[in-house]
Amino acid sequence: MDSPGRQHVGELGVTGPLATPVAVTPQDRSKIDRVLEVISEHRGSENPIRGCQVAKLTGVSERDVQAIVKYLGEERGVPIGSKTSAPWGYYIVVDEAELTANFQQLKRRAASTWRHARAFLRPSIVGPIVGQREIEDKR
Repeated sequence: MDSPGRQHVGELGVTGPLATPVAVTPQDRSKIDRVLEVISEHRGSENPIRGCQVAKLTGVSERDVQAIVKYLGEERGVPIGSKTSAPWGYYIVVDEAELTANFQQLKRRAASTWRHARAFLRPSIVGPIVGQREIEDKR
């Protein structure tokens, strides 16, 4: 049974907003091993495999594939890259250029996510959603 306040990503035992590691169950370990086995066959950025294909081949949900890829990279140091342009998908990083490309891609994604998060602090976004302007007009 889960402890109060614990959030899970899919069925994988990864919790919290920063993916704090927890004990990996035998079922999780099996999923992790299957996903890693499939992705390991795809070496280099010109030979990626889509997440939906990994899910189909492993019997693991797409959401869990994403969580497992994140876990493998962050917790186990497995160099899994991803391409967001054709051919897109996951692959094992094989050289310094791919490592650098993935690092830059993650930095751009982080900056974009931060800009998105900051937008929620502006009244122009929040106000119309919660009716703030109507409330202020009535004062």
